[in-house]
This record gives sequence, C-alpha cells and structure tokens, in this order.
Amino acid sequence: MEDVLYILENAISKNHKILIFCQFVKHLSILTNYLDEKKVTYAYLDGSTKDRKAQVEYFQENEGVRVFLISLKTGGVGLNLTAADYVFILDPWWNPAIEAQAETEITG
Repeated sequence: MEDVLYILENAISKNHKILIFCQFVKHLSILTNYLDEKKVTYAYLDGSTKDRKAQVEYFQENEGVRVFLISLKTGGVGLNLTAADYVFILDPWWNPAIEAQAETEITG
C-alpha cells in the first residue's frame, strides 16, 4: 500500500487523472481515508453507489477530480472513462475478462 500511495501521490502532483480498481471495498476505504486526509477530491463507485452515472460524470467533467475509486466487480462493465490517463488495479480479479474490461475503461 505504501508503494501505491507513493505512485498515486506522484501522479496526482503531475495532474494525471487516475482510475483505481480494487476488488475489496475495505482497500477502497483505506484509500478514501488517505485521500480525505490529503484533501484530494475523488469520485467513488461500489455496489452501494446509487447513481453510477453521476459519479462517472463527476470524474469525467470536473478537472478538479483527479481520482476515481472503483470496485472492480461493480465497475467492470458499462463505463466510459476516457478522461483518465492512469489505471491502477490493486488486487487483480480472478476473472481475466473482468480485469481486461477494467483496463479498457479509459479507451471507451
């Protein structure tokens, strides 16, 4: 996690837009705590998210939103996230097709 946070901080400091896919919501919780502490604005999507479209638009259309945290299982289908230029997959999914879908989210 220390390596991830270091790379994430570096990418944010260079104004990159970043997708972070994670299989475990607990890991996303650790990241939200970190981003809140650093006052980094982010979008968030997991199984409990009521309005997926609003979170996607928030990330896509707002330059101030540098990070999008996404549950790998929830975000693996139907998203068009072309604003991102970095993708992190923190704990790869057992299903290679879902992981491949996550990797193609930035290309539409």
